[in-house]
Order: sequence, then structure tokens, then C-alpha cells
Amino acid sequence: MKKSLYALPLCALLQSGIAHALWEYNWLAGVYGGVAERRGNVELIESHPNGLVTSYYNPQVDVGVIGGLLGGYQARCNDWLFGAELNIEWQEITHDRNFAFTNALDEGVSGTSIYKQRNIVGVSGRFGYEMFPNFLPYVRLGVQSSRDKLIIRAITSDFSDSVDMEGIRRVYRLMAGVGAEFPICFLMGLSVRAEYNFRARGGSIEAFTLAEDDETFAFGSSRPKTNTLLLALVFNFV
Repeated sequence: MKKSLYALPLCALLQSGIAHALWEYNWLAGVYGGVAERRGNVELIESHPNGLVTSYYNPQVDVGVIGGLLGGYQARCNDWLFGAELNIEWQEITHDRNFAFTNALDEGVSGTSIYKQRNIVGVSGRFGYEMFPNFLPYVRLGVQSSRDKLIIRAITSDFSDSVDMEGIRRVYRLMAGVGAEFPICFLMGLSVRAEYNFRARGGSIEAFTLAEDDETFAFGSSRPKTNTLLLALVFNFV
């Protein structure tokens, strides 16, 4: 009899814990847009036939708009959120950046550098906690991949020599972000997100070629990082 009496409070506690730890799951899909700033140095090295070497670093900053589609799956338990998402992104932040310098042969050199990102895909986890009703801050951690291209064109001031080279490869980079989600109260399942994302430097894009004189060897590389501010409209399939 005593054992039964002792068991009753324990059973009640377990049932209470199970009731409060109710998990809810749902798929989601959405669209997002925002602005991005991509920043990095473009390095240009010329190895001249007489053994002299020219090294030049050109800071390149590209600013523009981005947009994309996202989809994922998430779980809610009490006020906690755990989710995984996939996003596909388009960028309009590529610009020609001009540069000019004097090389080791005392020749004036001018040109342009272009950095492009295409086929951009990201996979990330989202973790949040609903601190107040209709206000859910969260953090995001993940990996982004894109097919990047670096193009460098340069010519000497007397037009005696020129360089035209490009490098292309798939790059993987870590990304991290913080944001907040706000349900749209009068539209069931819809919510709005505001988010900041940082995309770290990935692998270096490298390009190399012989100059027009067939004697000067040219090498270029870049490894930028990106900051973004995003707004998203998300539909939760509940």
C-alpha cells in the first residue's frame, strides 16, 4: 500500500512532464530578399623575364541586392525551435572594379577585376526560443556553396603588353546569422523574418596566364567575405 502511495506522485509528475514536452513538426517554404556587401582583396602578381616581381593588392567591394527561395522542416517544443533549411539564391552584386599601379619595370598598368558568384546553395540549421508572444529570436549556422569566377584584365600604359585571365571553381564557406521571426496574426501559417548573415571567406579563386609578350607570367587571386541583411516571408504548413 505504501509503495502504491509513493508511486502516485511520481506518475503524476511524469504525465505532467510528457504533457508539457509536446513536440510539433511542420514543413515550411518562403521567399527572401535583401542587400549584400561582398568585400575582399584582389591580388595580382607579375613575374617579369628579368627576375623582378610586381605584387599589387586591389580592395574590391561589391554592394547590391540578393533574393532567393527557401524550404525546410522544423520542430517546436514548448518555446524552443529546431529547424533545418535549404536555400537557393540569386545575386546582383557583381561590378567591374578598376585599378591602376606602376609595376617593377616602372610601367603604368591599368585594368579591371570582376568577381562573380553563381549556382548559390546553402544548408543551415536554425535554433531559437520564443522569448515573448509573437517574437522568436534565433541563430543560424550552416554552409553555403557557389560556383565563383574571377576575371582580371590589365594593360600597360604604352599598350605594349596585356593580361586577360580568369579562374573558376566551386567554393564552400561557413555562414552564421541572427534573426527574429514574427507571425502574421491575421494570416494563419504566415510569418515574417528579419535576419543578418555573415558568409566567411571560402577557398581562394586563382587565375594565371602568360602575358601577351609570352615572357611575363601573371597570377591573380581573391577570397572575399560577405555581409547580408535579409527580409523573408515564410509559410508554415501546419
